[in-house]
Amino acid sequence: MSEKAAQLQQYNQDLVKYIEVLKKKKMKIEIEIATDEKNKETIGNQIRLLSEKLQEIEHKQNIKKHELAKIDDTLTQSEIGYSKIIDSLQVLLNFAASKTETEIEMKRDPRH
Repeated sequence: MSEKAAQLQQYNQDLVKYIEVLKKKKMKIEIEIATDEKNKETIGNQIRLLSEKLQEIEHKQNIKKHELAKIDDTLTQSEIGYSKIIDSLQVLLNFAASKTETEIEMKRDPRH
């Protein structure tokens, strides 16, 4: 019977040892989970902040694109207007030149 008691005591010691190993493993995993949760929260906050910054940048970019489109339109209209002015000046210059030549010819030719 003392053999059975010794064997029972050995089983008991082994069982206590395995329980302690499992408890240590459990604590280690709980710490890892807590660390992962903190990291997850930190990353979630970073994602939220980056998303807000991205939205802000996109908003500013849309405003700038709208401004750019207005400027492009203004430039196009200005260039068209300027071209019309140049064309009108060319017509005026040609008219003035032809009148001047006509007057010079009239002064040279006494028949007029």
